[in-house]
Amino acid sequence: MKNEEQCADQSSEFTFSYATTATSIVIKQIEADLPKPVHEEPCDPELISFCEHINTVYEEIVHWRKNLFEVPTCAVGKKFVKLLSSWLQHFNAKTKYRCIALKTFNILPALLLQKPSAKSKRADHKQLLSKRLGLWENGDILELLRMGKNVQKRLQNSSRKKTQDLARSFANKMFEGKVTAAVRILCDDNNNGVLPLSEETMMQLKKKKVPTATLR
Repeated sequence: MKNEEQCADQSSEFTFSYATTATSIVIKQIEADLPKPVHEEPCDPELISFCEHINTVYEEIVHWRKNLFEVPTCAVGKKFVKLLSSWLQHFNAKTKYRCIALKTFNILPALLLQKPSAKSKRADHKQLLSKRLGLWENGDILELLRMGKNVQKRLQNSSRKKTQDLARSFANKMFEGKVTAAVRILCDDNNNGVLPLSEETMMQLKKKKVPTATLR
């Protein structure tokens, strides 16, 4: 004998009706009327331009080597930390910059804390950070990007010999049977980054791919 029952939960947004039989239960879900999403007003031109600059910087710095100096413990360093926290506040307070706040927060260290050289001193870092903060406040984001790219270019030129020494050291450790030490050399290397997804990169990956063995 088939018994039909209906159940409506007043505390839920959905109403369920079901019919029971001796062997099965059929559940039908009736969706409630939900409010339509509120469309945000178009961004102003200033915000659009700022977002374009931040996205351009972000696409560049993901390929950079790690080369940051420590935040100075002085007024300039505190100003930098305050700048970082302000962008978190933009996100939490849902201001008009909320859509780009976290990405801006992530790129600021790479833009403002680039170490100019391996032998640079703390005093140099203070002056350089103060100068870069001034450029940021003036909206010269692309100038900061240009300065960072120049630093990264010098690092690449100076690391060519280091890469050859690294390969030689790795090979020697492997021939000696010290696999753990060889892997540690690779893990400690700072010359890393994300390769661009280009045709050349794909060709290199295909050459390195080991052919799958045919199952018999």
